Amino acid sequence: MEVMGLAGLGLLLFAASVLAVKFTRFEALTAIWPTNAIALVALMRSDWSRAALGRLMGVFAVALAAPLALAGAPPWAVLPLTLGNLAEIALAAWLARMWVGRDSAVTGLWPLAKLLLAAAVIAPALQATLTAPIFQAIPDALGERDSFGKLWVDSFTADALGMMLIAPFGLALRIREVASLDWKRRVEGVALWTVMVGGAVWIFGHGVFLGPHHELYDSSDLMTLILLTPLLILASLRFGVLGAAVAALTVGAVALGFTVAGEGPLADLRGMDAQARIYWLRLYLAVVGLSTLPVAAVLRDRDRFADELARHRRRAEAASEGKSRLLANVSHEIKSPVGGIIGIGELWASGKLGPITPMQEEMSEMLVRTARQIEALAYDLLDVARAEAGSVAVNLCPVELLGVLEDVKRAMAVKPEAAGLTWTIEAPLNDKLVARADSVRLGQVLNNLVTNAVKYGKSGGVVILKLSRPLPDIARIEVIDRGPGISPEKQAELFEPFNRLGMEKSTVEGHGIGLALARRLAELQDGTLGFESKVGEGSRFWIDLKAVS
Repeated sequence: MEVMGLAGLGLLLFAASVLAVKFTRFEALTAIWPTNAIALVALMRSDWSRAALGRLMGVFAVALAAPLALAGAPPWAVLPLTLGNLAEIALAAWLARMWVGRDSAVTGLWPLAKLLLAAAVIAPALQATLTAPIFQAIPDALGERDSFGKLWVDSFTADALGMMLIAPFGLALRIREVASLDWKRRVEGVALWTVMVGGAVWIFGHGVFLGPHHELYDSSDLMTLILLTPLLILASLRFGVLGAAVAALTVGAVALGFTVAGEGPLADLRGMDAQARIYWLRLYLAVVGLSTLPVAAVLRDRDRFADELARHRRRAEAASEGKSRLLANVSHEIKSPVGGIIGIGELWASGKLGPITPMQEEMSEMLVRTARQIEALAYDLLDVARAEAGSVAVNLCPVELLGVLEDVKRAMAVKPEAAGLTWTIEAPLNDKLVARADSVRLGQVLNNLVTNAVKYGKSGGVVILKLSRPLPDIARIEVIDRGPGISPEKQAELFEPFNRLGMEKSTVEGHGIGLALARRLAELQDGTLGFESKVGEGSRFWIDLKAVS
């Protein structure tokens, strides 16, 4: 089976060489040289054992040398020309393997760029440098010899174009992937390819059917070349790198065949000889390849990034769901024993468990206070878990905001930590603000904001609760303090759960989840929570809700 495969590869390379020499040859060189590109694909898809490489390079040598001899190359030139082509193939394959890895040359824009740099720039440049002096030593039919520069450009562009059009197609083609397409995609692909072939034949070969300057079509008009652009782009969009490679190769084959035969816009360029027209053909085909393959590669990168993003999002959602379950379980398990500790502490503090000393009374009160903090944390954890899981029930209805503010102020002002603070409520005189909200959850949000204003802004001596209407359909509640403020570098971390912004070792109590919970509860009420803070001037937090006019 391996012998049959090598024989088939050898025949394919030989046929490609003969066809290139017979149908695309002008002067000493061919318009395009596909043989090296086919050999590169075979080399990239093989294993790189010494035995396999030796067999492949032997097949390449025979398949390259025979057409050169049949084309009339002098015997003394066949060997060095063959070695030059083998050097190009080996260098292109080695660079492609080193830069992009085996069989992965067309998976994205950067790998494609490295493949083209290796196969269509560096390797052909080496081959042209090695073989141009040999072609220079071979006189043409008139006994003249072309310059080294001209022969170098001819050799380089012919090989580079073959690599650009054939190597991406050969490396992108996967029979299993094509076979796995459903029938609709197959029909779409065949239809698109048929239209593309028809369009290319019409543009480049119209003169064969109607004459080169028929009144319905002037084949010398270069603007007709852009008519294939929509089809090339559509192939890239619908079928990725493989579609782009097939499209570029199809258009290239049709354009090459008709142009060399003397038909089409590029063959009718007035005032230009055959060689100049071939140069224009090469330029056009290079533009076709470079305008389709990179687009498809970019789209492939986009799809890969989208898949990675979706995968990471699923992992994050699973992790968040697990965290929410953990928080709910932990908070549930904490509440029961903490409730018992509070009950025992209160009985101890009241003397119902027996006479106690003043120190014991102080210790029992500290026990109850600490237990209540843990109980509050458990309820907050449960609310956080419910909010993240989307299971917090909110009942949105018209709520008079001034009444909610007054209730929050009364509840907070009597607490010991709020002693000595000046409380101010500012509200519009002629605007009784009513918003769509859940009064219980809104009170919970405001309680968290006011608690923070008391804890962190107590040094300013003032807490201001303010109502306003920044927009006709928005009602805003603000909680303002005159405390130390929040530094700019800490503001980005403000709403991260369990992040106390470096205050863990301070005397200010807290757990770092109040603001995160407040923002989530505000969002559940179709509102937004924002803030402004300046170091040394205090902080201002606000909630924007939908106003009820």
